[in-house]
Amino acid sequence: MSAKKSPAKKRTVGRPQYVPTDEMRKQVELLSGIGVPIEQIGLIIGIDKKTVQKHYRDELDVGQAKAMSRVSKRLFEIATGDGRDSLTACIFWLKCRAGWKPPAEVEVNIDNSNKTATVINLPAEQEDALKRVIEDAQQRVKRIT
Repeated sequence: MSAKKSPAKKRTVGRPQYVPTDEMRKQVELLSGIGVPIEQIGLIIGIDKKTVQKHYRDELDVGQAKAMSRVSKRLFEIATGDGRDSLTACIFWLKCRAGWKPPAEVEVNIDNSNKTATVINLPAEQEDALKRVIEDAQQRVKRIT
């Protein structure tokens, strides 16, 4: 007869498994949202970059998305407002979000006088929108003068 062996206890080797807390999840989301690199987030909370990516993938993504939406909302508010920075914000918004390209300076020779003209490269579907903006600006100037 053979004696039954009792099952051996499992030996654990290495470090204990990392378990994220709700507080750490909030902190990682905040740090990610303000642009702290993953390596530095790991240093701050005391774990390796790979562990941060493994356990906090959603918080990293959500933090960045929330920050981007807050900044985009604020930029849009400035661009559509009446403040002194609205034109700059408009130009930035249109370059980044609407595919506008910086204007090219072109030398034009009319009646033997060198003048500089600005060429704006727009996608075809935005030409009508630009015409409306120019007409609106011209009407505002007429009202002022």
